[in-house]
Amino acid sequence: GFGGKYGVQTDRKDKSAGTFDDMQDVSASKKPEKEIAKGQAGNIKARFEKMGAQDSEEATRRAEDEKRRREAREKKEREEQLQRQREQEEKEAEEEARRLREQEEEGAQERRQKEQEEMEAEEQLRRQREEEEREEEERRHRELEEREEEERERRQRDRDAEEQQRREEEEREAEERRRMEKEEREAEEQRQREEEREAEEQKRREEEEMEAERQKQEEMEAERQKQEEMESQQHQQEEPQEDQAYSNVEVTDKYQDEIYDDATGAAGAAEEHPAEGGVRAKALYDYQANGDDELSFDPDDIIENIETVDEGWWIGEFQGKRGLFPSNYVEII
Repeated sequence: GFGGKYGVQTDRKDKSAGTFDDMQDVSASKKPEKEIAKGQAGNIKARFEKMGAQDSEEATRRAEDEKRRREAREKKEREEQLQRQREQEEKEAEEEARRLREQEEEGAQERRQKEQEEMEAEEQLRRQREEEEREEEERRHRELEEREEEERERRQRDRDAEEQQRREEEEREAEERRRMEKEEREAEEQRQREEEREAEEQKRREEEEMEAERQKQEEMEAERQKQEEMESQQHQQEEPQEDQAYSNVEVTDKYQDEIYDDATGAAGAAEEHPAEGGVRAKALYDYQANGDDELSFDPDDIIENIETVDEGWWIGEFQGKRGLFPSNYVEII
């Protein structure tokens, strides 16, 4: 309890202990051991009692703090409950006010309806009196009124007939518009199908032409290599005469013409067949003849006795008729 980091702890001091000043008056004589032991025991007991009192005070303080927190929490809960209760009461009051307003409005509506009915009853009584007063005059004019009524009915019948006729005409016009729209859609779909078919046909022709061109290039390359070999042999034989060179040029031209003829004759895969009877082909697309010398056929039809007469055109027989047709519309079977 003396000194240290926090100084002298006055609440922990031993009141029975002497100070430095007290030690100056102490004689050198030794005190009895019993008195010393008794004083030490009293100091320890006082310390424990003081520590117990402090723990009790601490516990009491904590209990009071807990009690204050619990009371504050309960107070807050009571206030929230009161707030909710007030809100519920306000809501119920508003609902009751709304219900009262609705009842008042319903009562006002009923009163207005009752007043309207009373006014209608009075008006009806007034009309009845007026009808009684006009009864004599109405009898005189009854025949005229009946004729007028018949005329109105006739006009109404005429108007009804005209209206019916107008509706029927509108329905016919609508049906005609629907039919025309349907025909236009069908024509557009047919046109689109034709365009797609033509595009496919054009693509296939282009592919065939590209293949023929490639074959032509390959054959020309082969001929060029062959010509180079022949020229090499001629140089080895040391015969550079002009007549021989001219002959070689003619041979080269002849081979190039043959290559071109073979390429143009291969416009379609089926044109590699010899021009003789007995060749058959199956139609890939439908074709309608543009002249008397052409054939018309549908997909999957079989054309027989086919002969090649021109690039892209063959002659064949179908259904007892012999005529021309495009070669890219069929395939050899």
